[in-house]
Amino acid sequence: MSVFSLKILAMASMLCDHLGYFLGAGGYIGNGLYTVMRLFGRLAFPIFAFLIVNGWQHSRDRKAYLTRLMGFALISQLPFAVVFTAVNYSAKAGPLSLQLPGLGYILLCIALGLLWYHFVRRDVSALLAALLPLVGLSSLRLGGIYLLRPDMNVFYTLAIALAAMCVLHEFWGHDARQKESYGRALALILALLLVRNGTDYGLNGILLMLALWFFRENRMQQLVMLLAWAAVHYLIGGSTIFFIGAASALIPLYFYNGKAGKALKTAFYLVYPLHLSVLALFIIWHAY
Repeated sequence: MSVFSLKILAMASMLCDHLGYFLGAGGYIGNGLYTVMRLFGRLAFPIFAFLIVNGWQHSRDRKAYLTRLMGFALISQLPFAVVFTAVNYSAKAGPLSLQLPGLGYILLCIALGLLWYHFVRRDVSALLAALLPLVGLSSLRLGGIYLLRPDMNVFYTLAIALAAMCVLHEFWGHDARQKESYGRALALILALLLVRNGTDYGLNGILLMLALWFFRENRMQQLVMLLAWAAVHYLIGGSTIFFIGAASALIPLYFYNGKAGKALKTAFYLVYPLHLSVLALFIIWHAY
């Protein structure tokens, strides 16, 4: 399978998973169909994790790649919060109310943006670095409907993992004595402290991507790491069937042929915020 084929499979799995959650939370389908749809959905994240590592290896501009992930994280946050807040499916709309994080968190977000500007990339990505945790830590309500809540979408998880790969690459067998390297490491640590586990798949997802990155030269070792991650992430929580779904991602990844296939860049990223926006608009419309 090519990168293009893996992306199509991951997107199909993700759409099925999110639609299954939406239909289940809204009471439109029974537990049986809900479980089947979300079982197929477990394929998505392991494949996305693999693709992030693959993208790190083949990207001509890793900083631009990181900026792209952060941009889509920001535009995806509101529809993500609407769709994946369970109370929204039975709440009623009303007046808007905004609750920002404390002053300490706001200052830390500003500090992250300044660190980013000086040590990572002097463009709009520095503003994104400051806004992302600020938006992700805020609470915005439309009556009983949460438009924002302190939980960030998977693009931020992917972005943090990619940033960690870049920082580790500098310190792992390379000259990292320059102040820029330490500045980038500090920015990454601050970003991790700000979001903690408040991202989709959290620290577990980041650790999976770093494990796949560490063993990037050996496909079989990557697959072993993925299987171990699925066991820890799902079996410890007692979800054997979801473990089977996540472990099934080993099959298409085993048959990855190292080829790119058809180009699918911006469209690949747009699928995430667009389909969530459609579902979010339906939830808000139903609340009226």
